Amino acid sequence: MVRAIHAEREYEALIGGAANDDPVVMERAVVPAKLVRPITQHDLDMLENQQRRSEVRAWEQIYLRADGSAEHADALRDQIEQYEIGAQDRLHAINTPGFDDPERPWLPSPTTEARRAIEGLGLDAPADSPAFGAVVAAIRRGYLAGAHDVGEMLAGRRKPMVQGAAAPASIGTISTIMADYLAFKKLPPKSVSECNLALKQFTELAGDKPVEQIVKADVIRLVKALAGKVVGGNSAGSVIRPMSVKSIKKRVGFLRAAINYAIDSENDFEGPNPASSINYDVLVPESDPYITPAKRPFEIGELNKLFAHPWFTGCASPTNIHKPGSHRLRGAEFWAPVVALFTGCRASELGGLRLAEIRLDDAFPHI
Repeated sequence: MVRAIHAEREYEALIGGAANDDPVVMERAVVPAKLVRPITQHDLDMLENQQRRSEVRAWEQIYLRADGSAEHADALRDQIEQYEIGAQDRLHAINTPGFDDPERPWLPSPTTEARRAIEGLGLDAPADSPAFGAVVAAIRRGYLAGAHDVGEMLAGRRKPMVQGAAAPASIGTISTIMADYLAFKKLPPKSVSECNLALKQFTELAGDKPVEQIVKADVIRLVKALAGKVVGGNSAGSVIRPMSVKSIKKRVGFLRAAINYAIDSENDFEGPNPASSINYDVLVPESDPYITPAKRPFEIGELNKLFAHPWFTGCASPTNIHKPGSHRLRGAEFWAPVVALFTGCRASELGGLRLAEIRLDDAFPHI
């Protein structure tokens, strides 16, 4: 999280400080060289958001001052007129791959901005790589979204921010929310491990984003990544197979539970939960029935064979339990399968079953 905040501040320096009353000329900060690191989705989101904010910041102060004096009103009208005259050239520059015109340095160049950001933040994104293209695309989206925001502000449909005003505080990143959730729920160690695995896989794809900035597309990206993974093969007889939709739903469910906790416990966050209402049918391919055949109930003949084993009919001795004899087992080997047969309980439920939860003195014995 600290690295993410530091990166955002560095990029703010790279794209310039707050705008003044004149047409914007950004001051570029000189950032020392850094070790190269892989680019994350959080980096791309941050670059897009910072560029978007920079576009709006260039207009906010002159817009807010326009009602204060005729001089400022005239300055705003002049800036709007110049902006509209150059709108087509500006849009062409933003959308043209590799655009860079030294003779018209006032026109935007997402490619040039990307080079500065990559060098300043120490990102592993060579010029001919998909990662470089992703950075350019993020900055391009920021330019276009910023232009839209400016238009909305000038039309009176978007609130401008006063320079120096505090931005709304984040309720925390997904990792801090998950930590709070686990501390509150006090889940068993296995569930804690599964929650942390879901968190790790999500942040590797989307970054450790503030919860209010997580969108459904981030969760869908996780679902698609999990659908492409294979599991099994770690022991003899274990079949290598794609991760099942049931396992994927469970993995996403841990994230959904943590975000629901944030919605229920934080007054400043009302949702919606981006991990809800995911259509897994269109995201996860059906399992190959030859690799993972559908589960079916045991047939009577199969059950009779299972319960004909010495565990249930009598074994040779307490230590020689696989040969028939007169010794009767009274431990979990005997009772867990028998109780499972007559109750349908899962193995995990049987493993946690206590003697006090078994009611044999009732008119209808039950657990």
